[in-house]
Amino acid sequence: AKFKRENGLEYTRDHIIVGNGAKQVIFNAFTAGTDDGDEVVLPAPYYVAYIDMIKFAGGVPVIVPCPEDQDFKLTPDQLRAAITPKTRWLLLNSPNNPTGAVYEEADLRALADVLLDYPRVGIIADDIYEH
Repeated sequence: AKFKRENGLEYTRDHIIVGNGAKQVIFNAFTAGTDDGDEVVLPAPYYVAYIDMIKFAGGVPVIVPCPEDQDFKLTPDQLRAAITPKTRWLLLNSPNNPTGAVYEEADLRALADVLLDYPRVGIIADDIYEH
């Protein structure tokens, strides 16, 4: 009811996974949805545990440097350049740990526009804060 009331979103129980924190849920997603050799685009700086989770699942991290002069955010051009036929996931963290960078709606739409050209690539969003 809260999501519908405050966000205009409606979900059923089939759409919800409950876990013991974001780290566990992300780990579960990688182990369930990553085959050996699948690439995961990972904007840097990134939360230190991501690399181990990706590798444990058989994935290959594709680290994309996102420097301060671009507000520590992945750009659409960087995303497009990082995607290969082996890319399976884009992992986004907002607010970013450790930088605090926040992807605004326009940033996310621009990245989503790129991904429309790559339907095999999914998004794992580590967005643990609503406000």
